[in-house]
Amino acid sequence: MEENTQPVKSFQDVRSAPEIVWLGIDFSRVKLIGPAGFSDLHAILSTQIHAMNDVFIKENGKFDLVKYLRKKPRYQAEQVYQHNMNISPEGIVLVTNPGNRMDANTVQQIVDECKFPPQPAIGMIFAAEALDKNQVAAFVWVAFVDMSTGKVIAASKYAGRAGGLSFRNFWANAFFDVLKQLAPVFK
Repeated sequence: MEENTQPVKSFQDVRSAPEIVWLGIDFSRVKLIGPAGFSDLHAILSTQIHAMNDVFIKENGKFDLVKYLRKKPRYQAEQVYQHNMNISPEGIVLVTNPGNRMDANTVQQIVDECKFPPQPAIGMIFAAEALDKNQVAAFVWVAFVDMSTGKVIAASKYAGRAGGLSFRNFWANAFFDVLKQLAPVFK
């Protein structure tokens, strides 16, 4: 049996990495809170969650990983796009937020399920826990992944303030708020 002799990465490795691989926003465990805001589940699951992922790439002037993380971005969201295509609408909409349903172990399970190809890099994934219309906020786990081993280096939960006119913009702004909250960690 071959022993893995790669050193375990720390958050200092994340901070010092010159590049970050943007892996996308995974919605596989998300709950949509407040049924009035989530009436067209088909459109949300087939179009809107992909559109929210696309803003990080198509609107990279706003979702500027260089500005907020001080890292050159490389985009590799294909595995997350595929993972999001398997979301079941059963039980996804709730009237109230049940609170802390995810933890760092859940995030590691999501990373394992996405089956990212090994590479010598640090990845970043957002794992959405809840889009809460009642609180006008998205609750999301931000995780940094050692792409060579597939192991989560660090994962923390954030709340991002939602706002905007369309469904996509309303929730994408919450993810933008989370990105801005990360900036002080990388100064």
